[in-house]
Amino acid sequence: MIRKSKKFCEDCGLPSTHHLQTWLDEFTNHFSPRLRLPRKIEKFFDVLLEKFFTFFGLVSLRNDFTSSDIQLRSTCFIDEFRKRGGSIKALRGPFGYTNHFRAEINDKVVRFESLPIADFVSKYDIRLVDDKEKTKLHLSQGNFPIAKGKSFWFWQKKKALKFGREKLGFPLVVKPRSGSVSRHVTTNIQDSEKLKIAIKQAIIYSPAFIVERARKIQKERFKKEKRKIFTNAEMSPKDLEKFCPINQEGEKLLKAAIDQFALSGRAYHRILKVARTIADLEEQEKITSKHLAEAISYRVKLEEGLI
Repeated sequence: MIRKSKKFCEDCGLPSTHHLQTWLDEFTNHFSPRLRLPRKIEKFFDVLLEKFFTFFGLVSLRNDFTSSDIQLRSTCFIDEFRKRGGSIKALRGPFGYTNHFRAEINDKVVRFESLPIADFVSKYDIRLVDDKEKTKLHLSQGNFPIAKGKSFWFWQKKKALKFGREKLGFPLVVKPRSGSVSRHVTTNIQDSEKLKIAIKQAIIYSPAFIVERARKIQKERFKKEKRKIFTNAEMSPKDLEKFCPINQEGEKLLKAAIDQFALSGRAYHRILKVARTIADLEEQEKITSKHLAEAISYRVKLEEGLI
């Protein structure tokens, strides 16, 4: 729900002071050294910093926060958590609530941002998902298809305009570089004036932003559909039959992959979606065996934990 109050941002529905925090987070994450420490040591330092800042009165842990002080997804989790007997406090800093929490249940204490995450199940640093530039780099290193684009700082607005206009061409997408949630994102930018506005909107949330090519093919594909669908990832099995036809050679390739790697029916559908996206990035109408083979290789890497 968008709040019209001056205290809240009309785009993301959070307190306007939250943007000071997102700017600070971006600078801290980008310029401070990141050492990959064992999780136990990281937790120890998290607790130490929390106690240090609370001792000097720079931050405080409070349980009297309201739903308007924090993100909606955090509110939904906290409501359910409290029903199960848990207690929770939110960290409040000089600019308001930071969306960092301290939860306690059954004599166990957990600290998290926005939502608790099972970071122990992945070999990758969870901060990877909060930096879209690093995410795109990681995907490209794994030979995954990604939209063409580039990251810029707020002082590079003219450079970003030129890059979008001359290197990529319209339509475009502009988004803040930081944050895993799609806030302050502008899509389907069709001209230079709208590009300027989009960059300004992204900079409100983050000092760095990304300009990238829009998924024009996907937009055209789904615009006539009664059901609201915008991306290949949202396609249902019926949509796959309609938009992802493959020839006999492709069917044989998929069947061989399923038998060899024991892939599930869900994996079959995901392979088709990725193959469709690869074909779109190459501006190809038909999905070829080459596209399928590339999509299968990505799926196998995921199943084996190589990416």
